[in-house]
Amino acid sequence: MFALVMCVLTGGCSLVTQSWNVVFGPTQLHTLSVVVGAHANHDTAVSMDLVLVHDEATYESLTRIKAADWFANRDDWSRQYQQQIAISSWELVPGSNLKVPVRRLTDGAVGFVVFANYPGERPHRVQFKGIGQVTVILKENDMEAIPG
Repeated sequence: MFALVMCVLTGGCSLVTQSWNVVFGPTQLHTLSVVVGAHANHDTAVSMDLVLVHDEATYESLTRIKAADWFANRDDWSRQYQQQIAISSWELVPGSNLKVPVRRLTDGAVGFVVFANYPGERPHRVQFKGIGQVTVILKENDMEAIPG
């Protein structure tokens, strides 16, 4: 519902492009863009989480789990690792436009992980360290990331 309201408020529903200008710790991520294809997730909204990770052990753990496990246990992760992670969540509608407010994130993150809640057994996860600009593309069945 939120995504639909944002779609109307931002003036249209074609291709979703989100940009966040963020600066944090040694990872030095400056821009994260998310593009949601017109038929992403088989024409169904996609839940997506951006998880900023502030310690190496937690980062390594998150890069080994599948998105289905992340979304099933997100509240537990959030409570157990509240000092080590910061989570931002969106529900993205295929073929729509969204503007996400620019947000400065805390210093000290070692990397970030993006989970997309697609059905199936694939990981549906991308992770990054030390990259200045990243574009995540949500497709019909999966996601991909393009650095730079």
